[in-house]
Amino acid sequence: RASENHLASTPQLHFMASSEAPVVVCLIGITGEGKSTTGNMLCQHSSACKTSRGMRSMTSACSFRDFEFNGSFYRVIDTPGLQDTNLGPEELQDRLRNFADFSPNGVDAFLFVVRRGRFRPEYAEAFKAFEEACTTEVLKHTILLFTCLDDENNVDFRQSLESEDIPSLQDCLQKVCGRAVGVENKVGGKERQLEDQALVLSYVETVRDENKTPYNNEHLQEANKWRKAVESKAKELELDTNQQTVLKLLQDLFYGRCERSDVSKKLSALIRSERQFKARDVVDAMAVMGQVREVCERLIFESKQLPDRCGKETCIPMDRFCSGHRECNRPGYNNNGSNHPCNCS
Repeated sequence: RASENHLASTPQLHFMASSEAPVVVCLIGITGEGKSTTGNMLCQHSSACKTSRGMRSMTSACSFRDFEFNGSFYRVIDTPGLQDTNLGPEELQDRLRNFADFSPNGVDAFLFVVRRGRFRPEYAEAFKAFEEACTTEVLKHTILLFTCLDDENNVDFRQSLESEDIPSLQDCLQKVCGRAVGVENKVGGKERQLEDQALVLSYVETVRDENKTPYNNEHLQEANKWRKAVESKAKELELDTNQQTVLKLLQDLFYGRCERSDVSKKLSALIRSERQFKARDVVDAMAVMGQVREVCERLIFESKQLPDRCGKETCIPMDRFCSGHRECNRPGYNNNGSNHPCNCS
């Protein structure tokens, strides 16, 4: 039994007519890997989640569907595909965070959906992006879900998965404490779908029981607060190239191409570099001022060593303009080049 797919701003009004809050399951993954199809399988409704036929995501915003299974109430939330080329990183991250609107009490389990086969670099990048957007706290609520198992059963799938020597895959598995399940959404008919539904929801219940409490949506605010703080510090950098370097790293961080520590280290290094550059400028300026002061002091000292008058009746002291006479080329010398310590000619 499933309710209609709601996109209202007050999702709590659409919970099942029960005093018991539903178990909330959130689907995460890149476009075209079976994320929305898995959502349809879970609630046993062919059009609960719009599926894509290529790299263009059909899920441009978070949506949800409520359903009942074995007397328990569930809510499955579909999210926009990570690395969706139709959206910029900030817009996509903001939309991804909107799942909190449909889960005011938190999320019991996240299903990170990938296709069975070669664990591509994009999967690892998307997983890092997911972790960054929701903080490491999300990992203990996360299950890796592999689609397109064909006729492979989960026992064989698990054994094969554990033996695969792919560092990025094993790293993701380690982060979620080895929680992984496989499904087949296209072949096997209704019977296979019902088996997969029961299997996946049993994993969800296990995660829920282990954690006791759902993932708290406040962690989303924590991640967003950190990102805004970095953006603010980047804008304080004086060089545009330095600002763009930090903002580019933030974009790479969203796409899982670097770690948060990489951004923090680079920002600190640029701030330190600019401060050192300013310090060098001050030292250089002080050095120039010191040289100018030395020259001035020397000239003052030399001028005090010369007599004011040369003894001629027409002599005018050097500290006055040589009015009525030819002007001297420089103090202490007259125009004919003779060494005469006054302004006379």
